[in-house]
Amino acid sequence: MNHIFTLNAAFCTVVVGHKDQERWIHPDELENYLNLHRKTDDADAWGVKAIENACAIFGKEKVRAWTGGIPQVFGDCTENDVKNLFYPDFVNWTGTRLEKTSTSPPS
Repeated sequence: MNHIFTLNAAFCTVVVGHKDQERWIHPDELENYLNLHRKTDDADAWGVKAIENACAIFGKEKVRAWTGGIPQVFGDCTENDVKNLFYPDFVNWTGTRLEKTSTSPPS
């Protein structure tokens, strides 16, 4: 599913928990995820409170969550993995995303 956000919208990435699959939970899935884990004894391990707080501040439609563990969020730690963590591909970052222009060291 494509998730597109406007250039001027604030966006929040929440990296918490360690019990879920290693994948992003996008805004259209958050409510079901929270309802499934909110009343469990280990809601903290699912990252429920942090996700709820981010949704209250930014709005559910502007939050994505990773609950598959830290450091797993970094993937294989390639440049693209880290770039996607900080600048998700589905957000329009025109003019705000730094891009590497050369691999040559400065002269």
